[in-house]
This record gives sequence, structure tokens and C-alpha cells, in this order.
Amino acid sequence: MSTTLQTALQELNVPLFIQRADHATLARMIAALPTEDTYQPTPEKLPRYGFLYEKQGLRAFKHYVTNQHEGQKGELCEYFLLAFTCWRALVSLSVQKQGNDPGHLSGSGLHLMEAEFGQELILPELMLAFSLSVAGLLSERTAETRLELRQYQLDLSTGQQDWRKVVAAHVLSAFIRLVRKDNGWDDIHHALASLDTLKQMQGKDEELYLDGLAEEQQAPAAFELMGFYHLAQLVVLAGNYLLSGQMGRDKINLRLDRHHEQALDAFEQGQMNFLAHIADLLWVGCRELVQNAIWTHVGLLGENVQKYVEALTSAARNQPVIELWPSQQEALRRHLLDSYHRAILVEMPTSAGKTLLAKFAVIQTKALNPHGTIAYVVPTRALVNQVALDFRADFRHLLRVEQTVPVFELDPTEEHLLKSRIDVLVTTPEKLDLLIRSGHPVTQNLSLVVADEAHNISEEGRGVRLELLLSTIKRDRARARFLLLSPFLPNDEELVQWLGEEQALPPISIHWKPGRKLIGAVKSVKTEGNWTVEFETVSTAHAPDVRAGMKVLIGRTASRITTVHEMTKATVQALLPRGSVLVLCYGPVFAARRAKEIANEMPKLEPHAFRDAVCHYLEAELGTDSHLSAYLQHGVAYHHSGLSLEARWLIEKLIRDGLVKVVCGTTTLAQGMNFPITTVIIEDLRKGRSSHLSYQDFWNIAGRAGRTLVDSVGVVAFPAVDKNRLEGYVDFLKNEAQEISSRLAMLLVRAEEISTTFTVESLYEYPQLSPLLQFLAHAMRVSGNGNLAEEVEDLLRSSLVYYQVQKQSKVAAQKLVQICRSYLEQLSQHKNILVLADQTGFATPTVLELLARKNHNEELTLAENWEPERLFGEDSHPMVERISAIANLPEIQLGKESDYAHSAEQIAAILRDWVNGVSLKQMARRYGAHENDPDVQIMNFSRYLFSRLLSQAAWGIGALETVCLSSQKQRGWQPVGYIPSMLFFGVRQREAIWLRMVGVPRIVANPMAQIWRQQMKGEPRSYEVIREWVSRLSDEEWRQIIPVGSPLTPRDMRLIWQEFSGETLS
Repeated sequence: MSTTLQTALQELNVPLFIQRADHATLARMIAALPTEDTYQPTPEKLPRYGFLYEKQGLRAFKHYVTNQHEGQKGELCEYFLLAFTCWRALVSLSVQKQGNDPGHLSGSGLHLMEAEFGQELILPELMLAFSLSVAGLLSERTAETRLELRQYQLDLSTGQQDWRKVVAAHVLSAFIRLVRKDNGWDDIHHALASLDTLKQMQGKDEELYLDGLAEEQQAPAAFELMGFYHLAQLVVLAGNYLLSGQMGRDKINLRLDRHHEQALDAFEQGQMNFLAHIADLLWVGCRELVQNAIWTHVGLLGENVQKYVEALTSAARNQPVIELWPSQQEALRRHLLDSYHRAILVEMPTSAGKTLLAKFAVIQTKALNPHGTIAYVVPTRALVNQVALDFRADFRHLLRVEQTVPVFELDPTEEHLLKSRIDVLVTTPEKLDLLIRSGHPVTQNLSLVVADEAHNISEEGRGVRLELLLSTIKRDRARARFLLLSPFLPNDEELVQWLGEEQALPPISIHWKPGRKLIGAVKSVKTEGNWTVEFETVSTAHAPDVRAGMKVLIGRTASRITTVHEMTKATVQALLPRGSVLVLCYGPVFAARRAKEIANEMPKLEPHAFRDAVCHYLEAELGTDSHLSAYLQHGVAYHHSGLSLEARWLIEKLIRDGLVKVVCGTTTLAQGMNFPITTVIIEDLRKGRSSHLSYQDFWNIAGRAGRTLVDSVGVVAFPAVDKNRLEGYVDFLKNEAQEISSRLAMLLVRAEEISTTFTVESLYEYPQLSPLLQFLAHAMRVSGNGNLAEEVEDLLRSSLVYYQVQKQSKVAAQKLVQICRSYLEQLSQHKNILVLADQTGFATPTVLELLARKNHNEELTLAENWEPERLFGEDSHPMVERISAIANLPEIQLGKESDYAHSAEQIAAILRDWVNGVSLKQMARRYGAHENDPDVQIMNFSRYLFSRLLSQAAWGIGALETVCLSSQKQRGWQPVGYIPSMLFFGVRQREAIWLRMVGVPRIVANPMAQIWRQQMKGEPRSYEVIREWVSRLSDEEWRQIIPVGSPLTPRDMRLIWQEFSGETLS
């Protein structure tokens, strides 16, 4: 744009006008009633400015094609974004029904288009959709544009029209379909079929049209048609390229350029300037379609990647991947798949496409190192299931994907099955750490470690484990490369340099987002004598493109609202028509209560096979008087740590499928929530017993409002029923992401005190110390060097804490070195326990404590005393002995942060009942606190059981077993080796454990194990064998398996198993 024009537009406040139009458009997307902030002044300027910036964008694009200068790419994006804003504002000039369904176009916007362009060839609706398509593509608003285009009915009229109008309509609507890509490949096939139909019609209809014109009109009409025929060729070329990628980008672009020039020649011959402009727009749009196509970016990536892309683009997929988002293209341009670099970091917002990039890295790494194993590390057990199912579906027939069992210990079957060929292992940091320290073969040839949600390195508690896991791999697996993924890593350069050193790729930090967000407070206000719900935007660094203080009326209420729960309900009712809603509550009790209140005000839904199956399952697991299944019938659920992993997973599936519209949850949803949410309502900023949501917690949830290809705008709302609450939210949103720093740095404050002695008491006082001591002990074991204390700086060099501290202060670095040196000097006296420390996951002071208890208790030292029949039988004494030995170990602490700080006797009884198949409802009645509401009673007990007791007890008992029976492993170890898995999974038979490993629910695992024993008579060769066997069970066999008196049917269980296994029903 010339400086003169730019200055003139600034003086006329045109950029400010367009910015305000953008804000008004966003406001209208959620408004139920008009306000000053939804009003668009002088809307007749919108098409003029849209056209003006289109022209400037075209000029910049032509310069960019000629010079290929990145600065010009940014300039043309800016121009087209301004045009896109104008066109989108015209789509909805008034507050209308919410949603993205067809038929919501603004009549006044179409009238303004017609008045401005004053031509009768192209209908205003088609012209607006076409302009929106091109501007959206070139401004990199691809996802938003595709959503906006769903509002357009593109079915062509079959009535009698001029041939020229038919041609124009077919060409432009076909192009719009290529941009929209709705329903998988449907739009693309429809576009190409439409142009093929046009070609068949041409012979007859063209002649009739031209013959009907006066002689002096025929030549211009012929030029006009000739131009449009070349434009049709542009669309055909782009459409065929999207289908198969044949010919390659460069050849396609040459053909596009040729047809564009010929179209321009034809329109210029007929002096048709407006159509020449249309030709330019169509040309740049088609070139951008080619640029975005997945084929453009994978042509040089090898045969394995090509096979994977064929699977991604398959018509059999519900959502085939036809194009890459701008963020993904940029990451590939920045050498994401360059195998030279040892450490790569990708920082991109939620829904910007990190997971697909990781999959490309996985398939490329496997091609370069066919015998290597790729570890995909995620922070939670739920994410292990989710990622494993996703990867298994995507890599079917290409790679073998397996997951670790969430039990900390390795039972004999898992140890054996993990020795089979595994290409991708999905695991938690804790389990991968155990596998590495125990020297399991699956970790011997790690070629790539993907750390998803890598910002968890700074998390209090588990962050140290992840940091030292990566440090160990860096030091001990010289051929392993690293890929870190996160939506926020402010000091990304430091992290990637730590792991990659001179082979670190500069961080790939990309801030492209697939949609917009409105973040604000909701309150009750009186408008024209009526009470309404008002949404007011607040300032946040996360959405700087939205003005604070915008006020939007989103709904009506009967009276003033003064409580948070009533405001939440009113906000849900107001915004639910836009899409699904997540209410973030303070704790499980509030989540269940809010779900009840919302469900009571929603109608009961029509029956649905899968939702009914889930309801039947929950009744079988929780009892027939469980309210959750009743809420589901109204499209409402709650989700928290008081539900089993299976129940949570099924609820998430219902949300993904649109069968649940409102979910009331807690921060258990923060890590990797993978379902579409349009609106997030944050009721409270508190978390746990005494802490508050961190920046990462908040944006891990709020960042998911407005999912890709689900919503053009996501909403994050805070019920602000009083001034103090509002101020609290405003202050909170001023926070920014904290730099990732090692949690071990906290130890340096008390370095002198810590380095004098290393005892169990030290581990209680400094929880971060345990993983550090394990890291050092493992290093001493694998090095075989008893004098490792002299080389401590070299040892620490692989850790983040040393990397950060030594840059900040030599004194602090020496403190760290002194702590580690003192420990290693003391450890040299106990080298005989290093193997036990690695096998148990305990620090050596804890191992020494267990050895002392073993030496004073004969009950623990004989293998026959560890038989399942003895531990889980009527006599509780054997289990009480073991619980007493582990309950207060610093790594276990069974009663920590729990209202269920039970005695050893009560914990032993709970575990015995759990393993023997007693239902959750019965156990909650026996051991839970008295509650009038059975849901609350089960919830509180289950929260203790699932969140702490099972994982910690299984780990502690397994470690105790390892320490006490370490000399007897070869003799009689097989049966007792399953004890930790029995505790975790809640089953008595090893066959039932195998079934639980692949996702079979506890309520059917034991009877299913009986059938396995009859039919299979032995240990499985692989996880896949187990999954296939379950999938083949007959209806009669399912009837034998389903609990007596349960509402479950064989059909229900097939649907549920399909979800747990990732299998497709035949």
C-alpha cells in the first residue's frame, strides 16, 4: 500500500473503524439482545473497505509471488485480514439466533453488497461467501472461514437462468466448497461434480444463450464466458490437487498462472474490470488452497510418511486431514523433521495442531531408525489411554502402538508383553522412569522421546520426576532425541538448549490460533426495566485483540441474581444454544451439585444407544440409585477424581459425540481434555484444599473454549455476583505464564542443612529430594563407579537444575554440587542397595528403612506368606502387617491430604474388598463417612480410592515385596508378582489382570477371566491377542459375564468395549 493511501486511511480512522466492526461482530455472536457494543455504525462502509483492502492484498500477493519475501507475506495477510473482518461483519449485522447452522445470513448485509457492487451476474449471497472465502484463506483464518461458510446454502437452482449466471454460480460455489471442505471429502467431490455437470451442459446451453443475444452483444458475451471457463479450470486444478496431490505444487501453480492470465485476457478484451478482479481473487485463492494442502508439505518426507498421509486423507475417516493449518506449515518450514537436531520444542496454542506434528515426527523417526522405540510421555493415566487409542487408530497397519499399565510396578505379564515389538510406547513419566532404571529392553533403543504438556516440568510434586527422567535419558541414551510440546513455555530457548546443547533446534514458537476467544465476567443487570445477564469483556494478555469493557446481553432472567450457582445456571441457559458448556467447579461436591441443578432445568432427551449403554454401565458400577445416569439422560454430566477412569472416559466420549451438552468438572480436566467445548464457566479460582489455579491450570482449561472447526469464537465466563469477585478475576487475568524453572532449585535454600545427613526425615521435609537421590543412585549404579562423587559436576550437567543454576550463580551451583557430592559419598557405603532403589522407585533412605523393617519381621520374608489367597483372605493380619510397613513412607503417605486417614486395619479391609470384587456402593457404605446423598458418599470414598489409595498402595506393597523377596525372585515369584496389579485393578486372578490391562472394566473382568481360562489356557502373546479375543465374545458369553441384576446388555457392553479398545464394530 502506498504511503499516501495509508496515511489517508489512518486520517479517516479506517483501521479503527474496522477494529470496532470486528469487536461488534464478536459481540453479536453471543448476544441475545442488542446493545451499544453490538451495533454497527455506518455499515455501508464495510463493503467499500473490504473491496479496498482486497485490492491492496492482491497487489501485495503479486509482489510476494514474484519476490518470495517473508515480509510481504505478512503484509498481504494484514490486508486480507482487514477485508475478512469487513466481510464477516456483513454476514451478521444484527443480533440473531445463535449457532453456525445454514440460513443465519444478515439480509441487510446482502442488501449492502448488492447496493455497493451493483451487478446482476453474481448473487449478493454468493459474492459475499466468495469474498469471505478468499480473504479468510489469505489472512490465515482458515478454520474460522470454514465455519462461517457453513451458514451458506450452496445448492444451485435448477430453474431457467442465463447461461452466464449458471456458469458464474457453478464456478464460484465450487471454489467456496473447496475452501469449506464440509463433511470430509463431500464438498470437494461435490465441487468437481458440479463443474463436470457444467461442462456437460455447455454444448447445448451455451449455444442457446449466445443465439439469443443481439449480434453486437455476442462477442463480449463470448469473452465473458471464455474468462469464466478458464476460472473453472483453476477450480478443477485446485480440486484435483486436493484429492491426490498429483503433479506437485510447482506444476499446478504454473497451470493456475496460465489459466489466470488467459481469464484476465478474456475479461480485458470485454472491458470487464470487476470480473478481472474476481479472476484475481480466484487465482490467489486457488494458489492458497494448493499451498495449504497436506500434499504440498509431505512430498519429500519419504515412503513411510506418504503411507501415513494416505491413511490421514482416507475417505473412511470421519474427519480426513485435507490441509495443514498455518501453524503446522510454519513448524515444518522451521525444520521440525530435521533429524540432525537432538532437541526440538514446539510451543503452540491449544488446538493449533501440535499432536499431528508429533505424529509426523514419530513416523519420520521410525523410518530413519526402524528398530528404535519411541516413547510418548503424557502427564496422566487418563491421557495414556486417550493418546494410545488415538495413535493406534492413526497408525493402524503402520506401527504397533502400546501403552504401559498405570501400576508403578511391573508385573510378570506386563514385563513379558513389553518385550514384544513395540514401535510407540505411550506412558507416564513415572512408569518410563521405572522401565529405564530397571533396564527393561523396551527402553534400550529409545530413538525419540515426546514430552507432551512439557510445562509440567515446573509442576510442584511430579515436575521433578519429569525433569530427571529427561536428564537420565539425555545422559544414558545418547541416540535418543527429544520433542517437547506445550501451549506455553516462556523460556523455550533455555529448555531446548538444556536438552540439545549444540544440536538444539531454535524453538518453534508459533502463536497462530484457530479461533477467537471472548473472556469476561457475567453479572445481573437491569435493562429497560427487565433483568438480564450481561457479559463484560475483561483485559487479558491471552486475548489482546479484544477490547476490555465490551458489554453484551446474553440472556434474560426473571429477577436479579446474587449467587454464583444461580449465575452459572443462567449463563448455561444463555450460551448453551451456541454449543457445549464446561462449568469448572471448586471440588467434586460442587461439580455434582451443579450438575443436579442444571439437569433439573433441562428436558429429558430421546433415547440413544450409546448414552443408554453408558447409563447402564454407571448403574452397574455405582448402583442403580446413582444420580449421574439420570443427569446424562438430560444431557448433563459431572466429571471429577471421584469417578473411575472408565467412567470419566465414557463421559468424555459422550461429550465428544454431542450426547452430553453440559459437564460440571474440576481441575482433573486440565490435562489434555480432548472434547469440544464452546463455553467455559469458571466458578472459582481455588484449587484443592489450600491453593489456587495457576496460569497453566487456567489456560489448560480456558484455552479449550472454542475448538477448531467447532466454534469461531470461544467464551470464557466468570460469574461475578459482587465487586470483590470481579476484581479477583481481573487481577488473576493480569498474570502471565511463568518461566519454567527446576523445582529442585528450592533445595538450595537449605543446602547446608540437607547435605549433612540424608534420612527418611529429610525426604518428609523436602519431597523434591527423593527423585534427586534416585537420579544420583541410578547414575552410580549404571556407571559402576564407586567414586562418582568426584565427578558430580559432569553427572549434574544433564539436569535442568544445574543448567539453570550455574548460569545464575556460581555459589548456588556449588551448593547443588555439595548436596549431591555429600550424598554420593554416603551412598558409597550402601552400594549393595542400588539395584533395589532402581527397582522400587524409592530413595535409598527409604529402601534402608524397609530393609530394617524386613529384618525385624519374619512375616514379610517368606514367599509363601505373599500368596494372594493369604493376603486377600478372611484373616486381615497379613495385609495389616504390610500396610503398617509402608503407610507412612515418605514416597507413599497413604493418609496424606485425605479425610480418610484410616488405620492400617481399615486400609487393609478396603483393599481386600476391592480385590475381591465388592462394589463401590457397598464399600462406600462400609468405609465412607455417613452422607444422606448416596452419590456424595460414593464420590468422597471413590475420590480417596482412585486418587490416592490404589496407586500408592500398589506401589508401596510392590516395593515392599521387591525388598523382602529380592533373594527369592527365581523361586515362586510368578504368583506373588501380580499382587500390586491385583491391588490397583481390583481383581483376584492374573487372567483378569491381563484383561484389565487392555481396558476391560473391573465389573466384568473376573467372570470374563473364567471364560479366558477355559478357552485360551495360557498367557497371551501380545496385548493385541487379548483385545481381539474380547472383541470376538458372543452375546451368550457376554450374558455370562455381565453382573447379575445389572441393566447392562451384550449390546451395551459391545458399544462400551468398542470405546475402551478403539475397535470398530462390525
